[in-house]
Order: sequence, then structure tokens, then C-alpha cells
Amino acid sequence: MGQVAKSAGLTPAAVWGLVHEHTKNVKFTTLAGVAAALGVPVQELLSEDSVVGGEAQIAAVFVQLSNVNKAALFGAAQALLEAQRKSKK
Repeated sequence: MGQVAKSAGLTPAAVWGLVHEHTKNVKFTTLAGVAAALGVPVQELLSEDSVVGGEAQIAAVFVQLSNVNKAALFGAAQALLEAQRKSKK
């Protein structure tokens, strides 16, 4: 765990927290660092039922999109948020 932490730029305690799912609100860059240290894609670190995993999976896809597609996806997400806000009123 120490070598992974060092390679990812994290403390061993931070990696332990990730491994044991004690860490909340994990940043995509943190997952990307751990994945790079392990030599695996970020998707391998994510579980399907994890909220953090879902957010990181979205981020992993988003960074691969062209700028045009990023703008389109962002617009669609904003429209969904607006619809959600209106439905809660």
C-alpha cells in the first residue's frame, strides 16, 4: 500500500481509506492517481453501486469527449437540473 500511495502522491492512510471505503467524496484525480499507480484503468477501481463510483465513471467518460460534445452534455445536464428543481416546487 505504501508504494501505491507514494506513486499516487497520497499518504498510506489515504489509500487505506479508499481501499476500505471509508473515504467520502473521492476526487476523480485521486482515483486516476491510484489507478495509474496500479497500472489499471479507473473503471477497475469502481463498483457499480457506489455513488462515488458513478460520479467518477461520469467524469472518466466526460474527459474523453470532444469539446463540442462536452458542451452538449453540459447543456443537457443543466436542463435536467432545471427540470428537477421545477418538479420539487
